[in-house]
Amino acid sequence: MTLTEAQYRSALIGLVLAGAALRLTGLNWDEGRGLHPDEGNLVRAALTLGIEGRLIPDFHAYNDLALWLPRLLSAPFCAAADAGCLTHAARLLSALMSVAAIPLAAGLARQMAGPVAGIAAAAAFAGSAPLVQWAHFGTTESALVLIVTALWFVAVRWQSGQIGDRAAALWSGG
Repeated sequence: MTLTEAQYRSALIGLVLAGAALRLTGLNWDEGRGLHPDEGNLVRAALTLGIEGRLIPDFHAYNDLALWLPRLLSAPFCAAADAGCLTHAARLLSALMSVAAIPLAAGLARQMAGPVAGIAAAAAFAGSAPLVQWAHFGTTESALVLIVTALWFVAVRWQSGQIGDRAAALWSGG
């Protein structure tokens, strides 16, 4: 089976939209009960952070970026002590990172095995139950999937000679 570029793009857009719908629907699934223990720990720790207050959290089970990123992104929309709003912002961030991994996985598979493999990877990522579930929590799993997929993408491009050593080092974070 072969795909034209237009067919590939159409299929990829459809899969990304389907994946986004699965991830963005029902982000308040627990109605504010905070049923995920890691999410609760992250939100409580992030609530202690503030530009005018504490800059370094007491909670170090995760890196500070996992605390600061949702805190800063929620600042224009959430009151300083609103755990529910911060939780929703963290879940939205997690869902968006999960959606971003779909076309990246497609691009990776396409480079390695062609356009049909790219669409298969996009379908697998878009409909993966664990990836959809993790996207509904304000935790680090979606970010980790995105980062690992991006690093794999960079490694394949470097190995195939599409990018040089400096670009690979830069894109890999050093």
